[in-house]
Amino acid sequence: MPATVLLIDANAEDEQLFREELAQVRDQPFRLQVVHTLAEALVRLRPGAETPLDVPLPDVIVLDLHLPDSLGLTTFLRLQPKAGHLPVIVLVSQADEDLGLEAVERGALDHLIKQQVVSTLLNKTLRYATERTHTLLALKASETRYRELYENVVAGVFQSTPDGKFMAANPA
Repeated sequence: MPATVLLIDANAEDEQLFREELAQVRDQPFRLQVVHTLAEALVRLRPGAETPLDVPLPDVIVLDLHLPDSLGLTTFLRLQPKAGHLPVIVLVSQADEDLGLEAVERGALDHLIKQQVVSTLLNKTLRYATERTHTLLALKASETRYRELYENVVAGVFQSTPDGKFMAANPA
């Protein structure tokens, strides 16, 4: 099943570049959705947002940091809480690479430089983003199951240091 990429970018040339480069990816097809403003993206990502049945929720977001209604790192910081568990890859010009690196420090999964986007790099970045997200969600579910088991088992379970100090114990 193709992964859905939400491209948030107002530049028609960037959109065309992404369409062309994604069309060259053969081993994992991607479905591209495009919105042109941060406001459109926030509406699209809102829980319970009405979308046509043929428009799936995105698996990964590619965000240009220079939009008509938001500029710079603020664009990412405004989107991040609404993105939830979705990976966000920021898109910057070569002159703004430091902005991309700062977004990664603040929680973006990765950054791409517009002038360097080619199908192999795009495929690798998007595949990594979707696989990492699926892995993290599976890990979180496993951790939740473990925590429930640990806290609800009727026998006492504890963890201690080699010298006998308790580190953790369940309620039993």
